Amino acid sequence: MRGPPASVGIQALDDSLLLRIMSNLDLTERLAGPALVCRNWFQLCMSRNLLQDLTVSLADNPASTLPRLRSLLVWLLRHAAAPRSVTLRLWHGDAAAAAPPQSGESAAEVVALLNSCATACASAERLTIVHSAHYIPNGWVVAQRGLREVRLRSRTRLHLLTTWEALEALQSLELTASAIVLAPGAALPASLTALTLAGDRGPHLPHQVGDLSNLRSLQLRGVTYDAGGFEVLRRLSSLQQLQLDRCRLPACLPALGSIRSLQLSGCTAGQGGEGELAAGVAAALRRLSQLTALALVQLPPVACRTASMVALRQLQSLTVLPCSNADGSSSTGGCRIAPLPSGMPPPPWPPGLRCLTAPFALVTASLAWLSTAHRLSQLRLTDCPSASGIAPAKWLAFFSWAEAHAPLVRLEFAAAPPQHAALLGKACARLAAKRPRLHLVARPPGQLPALAPQPGSFTHAANKA
Repeated sequence: MRGPPASVGIQALDDSLLLRIMSNLDLTERLAGPALVCRNWFQLCMSRNLLQDLTVSLADNPASTLPRLRSLLVWLLRHAAAPRSVTLRLWHGDAAAAAPPQSGESAAEVVALLNSCATACASAERLTIVHSAHYIPNGWVVAQRGLREVRLRSRTRLHLLTTWEALEALQSLELTASAIVLAPGAALPASLTALTLAGDRGPHLPHQVGDLSNLRSLQLRGVTYDAGGFEVLRRLSSLQQLQLDRCRLPACLPALGSIRSLQLSGCTAGQGGEGELAAGVAAALRRLSQLTALALVQLPPVACRTASMVALRQLQSLTVLPCSNADGSSSTGGCRIAPLPSGMPPPPWPPGLRCLTAPFALVTASLAWLSTAHRLSQLRLTDCPSASGIAPAKWLAFFSWAEAHAPLVRLEFAAAPPQHAALLGKACARLAAKRPRLHLVARPPGQLPALAPQPGSFTHAANKA
């Protein structure tokens, strides 16, 4: 009779499994733990596979920051030939916040050590530096000519003093800080194709942005630029994708004739209120007839229902997600406004529309108009198509429309809560039986679909219908 199976410890795992486990730890965690167990584990921690993606997090009392950074620099000079992706995080937690602030000399040395650590990673293609204080990038800006992606984040200030033109391979740049300052001589590399600026409390975009002749994608998040502070956008002749998140609507937006994808999320019109915002959105859409993807997210319903959308003859992807409170009313900046509108903009729909993302209530109120969208192949509901809170006739009409709309090849929605799962499951089973080629996708509850997919990701089966 066999006894109980012998227990298997972690030491019995082969090296490939141990590497997978250790890959979930950043460098400081590996060196402080597994690397001290035995010689084999130390060698695994130093393996080239793990050093390809190097993450170092230092979040401690300021008194220990300098010696730890010095030790890190020595280690990187010995072992940092392998990393392709490097992330250096220097965040101070609650204990550091209560500690005495660093002196000016100590703060300057911290920045110098961060820059030296970045410079030591000579083969890096992606670099992320996260610093809780004022950060001035230097050194690696000239030395790291192979960098393709850079992300710099600070809680206070990012100050670019020198030119970045030596980074000829750099394609993507993110700058996040409450103050983003570019000195007059701090030219950005002409190779940039994607730029993100976030949190900047200045009055206008840095003028160097207008010199980026190859820039195709621009994302602005939580910036406080004036409506007239976006004028440098007029000089971006290659700009194709523009995402504005929690910022003012640019006065020059109607003049940006090169953009193909536009996302407006939580935008405002300053002190003008929702009426002025709606007028600004309408004026822009009347001029931006070349758009192929449009997302209007967390805007007042009056701004999401502009009739100017019918002029977008090339539009293929449309996302409409008005801001709303739990009681069904909407608000912008704390001001309550009318309930959500009962339907989408009046017909005719843009004839090229292939993908629609919208709340279930807006879709069910617009079925008559959606039936004329003969190329609509993807419908992505931002919530669950449950029968709760909607007239039974409208609920049934939606699934009847889905059965009859032959071009539809993908229906995406949020999964139903337990009390509605059975009824929705039956409706989906019937729909699947009627349309076996229709792809039904249920997302986890509360998860929103990605906004404004690019036309290249669309399913073109509708063209054969």
